[in-house]
Amino acid sequence: MPRDLTANPEFTDTITVPRDGEGIDAGDVNAPMTDLLGNDLYLRAQLADLTRTVEEMRKAAGGFVLVAPAGLTLEPGQTYAFPAAIALGRQAGYASDVTLAMLDLPAGVTATFTPAVLSGATVTSTLTLNVSAGAVAGPYNLRVQGTGADGKISQALIATQVTAQTQQPTFTISPGSTSGSIDRGAGETSEAFVFGVTRAGMFGADIQFSVVNPPAGITATFAPATVSGAAAVQPAATTLTLTAAGSLPAGTYTIQVRAVSGSIVRTQALSLTVTAAQQAGDDDYTLTVVYDAGDYRTTNGATLYINRQNGYTGPVELRVIGGVSPTEPLILVNGKIGGDTVYGNTARLIADGAGRGWTNAGVADLPDNYPLTATFGMVRGSAEIEGKTVTRYASLEWRWGNRSY
Repeated sequence: MPRDLTANPEFTDTITVPRDGEGIDAGDVNAPMTDLLGNDLYLRAQLADLTRTVEEMRKAAGGFVLVAPAGLTLEPGQTYAFPAAIALGRQAGYASDVTLAMLDLPAGVTATFTPAVLSGATVTSTLTLNVSAGAVAGPYNLRVQGTGADGKISQALIATQVTAQTQQPTFTISPGSTSGSIDRGAGETSEAFVFGVTRAGMFGADIQFSVVNPPAGITATFAPATVSGAAAVQPAATTLTLTAAGSLPAGTYTIQVRAVSGSIVRTQALSLTVTAAQQAGDDDYTLTVVYDAGDYRTTNGATLYINRQNGYTGPVELRVIGGVSPTEPLILVNGKIGGDTVYGNTARLIADGAGRGWTNAGVADLPDNYPLTATFGMVRGSAEIEGKTVTRYASLEWRWGNRSY
């Protein structure tokens, strides 16, 4: 609100200065200008001094406040994340960085802030609380403290209740697949199963894996046999390799996997199909890929040879398998997308990327350190020989397109 001042040659008066950041201007002083003629320099000097005083008061009054959840309920054995739970309110132009810390944490509870320092336009932080299985139930008052770079401090109280634990420490196991096969006709002798582990209730003990009474002729090996760690999800915790002896009869076998930690036991059944080994003199075939000669960065093409054995002359159905992305180049077998049925001994393989935006896609023998996008897939051959499907494979590589090397 403007104040009226007496227009003496030299005058004094008191002006109440707002602390909300409002500036001081001519609207804050009313004086009869006709009585101030000849004293404008004095008035200007007084206004400049007043402006400096206001700026100093503003800086002294600047600060910040923290806002946090009024109350939280926590359970032992759990981890909680509260996005943007901590908010910073800056006052009167306060611009210093503010570092966050948690005070008065009970035993077994840890806290982290993301980010831990609020600076510039960042005014919120995510609070993560990890409550161990051994945390004692009861009420606690947690204090979030913010410390400015200039030493100013603000705190916010969080009334916290730790309840009794309802989620007991435990774990589960899960295989990537519950069935597999060993095609001894194709020279295979083993099959691998990958197991994941999921932990709950802050379970962190070691887990021992084994196979219960494997069939004679099948050897089971875990790598590793003991799974350690405390991560809630271990997607590839261990790999089971089943190896079939040459004397093992063809058939389907049930494999019982057992995982044990203390008194907790988990089991998982797997199915393993073992085919008969190829007998000398049986009709058969193999596949071989020979890439076109030239620079792997520009060539596009390969010849697939069907190596027929013991007089086999029937058709072989060829299919390209590998990448699943709908944006990668198409692979043509004898000009047909994805595959073809071949009665002869060769087939041509090329990549067509133009329809999907690739200007230099190509089937080529790529080096191990190829720097651009590529697919390392294979060609699968299927043929009906003497009442059974005989499947053979050959690896195949193709680049998606060149950018820069």
